[in-house]
Amino acid sequence: MAKQNGLFQFTGKLGNVIGYRRNGNYFVRSMPATVKQTSATRQASRNFGIASRKAKLIRKAIMPQLDINYDGSFVNRLNKTLIQTKHLEGFRLNKHTGTEKFFSIQPVMQNGHLIIPAQSLPPQGAATHLELTVVATRISFIERLITQHQKATITIDINTLFKGAELEAAFPGKGTLFVVL
Repeated sequence: MAKQNGLFQFTGKLGNVIGYRRNGNYFVRSMPATVKQTSATRQASRNFGIASRKAKLIRKAIMPQLDINYDGSFVNRLNKTLIQTKHLEGFRLNKHTGTEKFFSIQPVMQNGHLIIPAQSLPPQGAATHLELTVVATRISFIERLITQHQKATITIDINTLFKGAELEAAFPGKGTLFVVL
């Protein structure tokens, strides 16, 4: 591995040299003469590709609907979860906190509705209100399309007893339904 110091730094393949960037620095390495792949390596590569394509569709469908910062680990965490389990229930878009920070009784999906039970909400520092956004989107992984989505937002006064809420979070259509709170 050699560090690139020239005026024109590059990434990608150039003849038998590969340029890449790591931690803000540019490096080059030579291309290997041969690459040995076992059947397990090829299968892992296929699984990674499938998970990455699905994760990209999920990100394109959900992230523009939400007003949240995109942390740098989100892509890798989503890919890893899809490779390992292919099941996203309980996955956190924000790696630092989840709904348990706000609700002692967790929301549940029931008959196409997201139900948030009545409860006392814990204080959140100087905050007086909590804004909740529910995004429901259908994705056809076969066609690689986001078929439809809907969004609902409510504001809750955290200084009063929360009487609960029921938000529509499902609709008919083709594809897998994703619901994000």
